[in-house]
Amino acid sequence: GKPAAHDVTVRYFPDTISSVNALQAGGVDVVWGVQNPELLDDVKDGIATEVGTTNGEVLLSMNNARAPFDDPRVRQAVAYAVDRKAANDILWNGMAKDTGGAPVPPTDPWFNEKDYYPYSPQRAKELLQEAGAEGAHITITAPTLPYAQRVSELLYSQLTEVGFDVTLETAEFPAVWLGQVHGAKDYQMSLISHVEARDVPALFGNPDYYLNYDSARTRELLEKADTAKPEDYPRRMTQVVDQIMADAGALTVMNMPNVVLTRHGISGLHTDQVTDAIVLRDLTDDKEDQ
Repeated sequence: GKPAAHDVTVRYFPDTISSVNALQAGGVDVVWGVQNPELLDDVKDGIATEVGTTNGEVLLSMNNARAPFDDPRVRQAVAYAVDRKAANDILWNGMAKDTGGAPVPPTDPWFNEKDYYPYSPQRAKELLQEAGAEGAHITITAPTLPYAQRVSELLYSQLTEVGFDVTLETAEFPAVWLGQVHGAKDYQMSLISHVEARDVPALFGNPDYYLNYDSARTRELLEKADTAKPEDYPRRMTQVVDQIMADAGALTVMNMPNVVLTRHGISGLHTDQVTDAIVLRDLTDDKEDQ
């Protein structure tokens, strides 16, 4: 069928401030993918805010092959020690989606509302004591991306509180981070937003991936999911995710939102991003009807 709108012009801006200013001045009708939620407080009347979700899982990776994270109890301690709500509030004013720590966007059919690791510093301390890892030194290698830098500072505080000896280091992104963390796997802990759609098999089904997560049980469950009937696939993938989270193979701190600003009269945008496309087929503008 024909698209709802006759014509759509896409403009690119160097930063969020200039795009929001253009919206408020009437130069554009929509700002897609706002990265600075603090700007929303100053947006004038007549501009609506819509919040969708994305595939962007902010994954807190723990090198499963390097001490102390070769002990699942230590990884579980980290998962309990991280206050995901606080991270969401700091980074996105609460607009990001909490996936319960699981690496599953809300748009995937096997997403559930289970909270795998509710925030519990006390439980984190108990697990560290059981593992004999109290005072364990860990280094967080954070890429030079604004969200990663801000979240890593919060992680420093929360992980120190439960008994880790934490060091923060920065790796220039993309070159240094990709070479050191993703390529050479020379790290203990890091974090980055993984945006590939339905990437559970890539992240957790390959023991040579940079997470160094090596679970024969998870690979068996992935194979069963891949060979299942289509109607059984979501249930099988839920079992995969349950196993990954039991192992604390990694922790999703939040799922990145897609924040969209629109002037009054604009409708029909699909703000949930399940691919890299911006879907415009249903975009309408009341002005065109007048």
